[in-house]
Amino acid sequence: PTNCRASGLGFASAASRVGGIMMPWIIVLSLDVSATTPFIVFGIACLLASLLVAWLPYDTTGKELDAAPDMNQQSQRPKDISQAGI
Repeated sequence: PTNCRASGLGFASAASRVGGIMMPWIIVLSLDVSATTPFIVFGIACLLASLLVAWLPYDTTGKELDAAPDMNQQSQRPKDISQAGI
């Protein structure tokens, strides 16, 4: 449903902002260990994200999705001046 998609998008946006804030700190702290540690950390994060995406419940390809009312209706404005009563 639309409200679930909106909630998911909001969560993803918030998570990306938190990740953007944490990323420089992760690099600085992991470079103290080894030069390859940042690559390992972010590689593990990518693998974890791909596993989580694989567990998503279903695909909506070919299914009718709910739509907000009046989204597909044409505007109620008159198309020409003669209908406007001017």
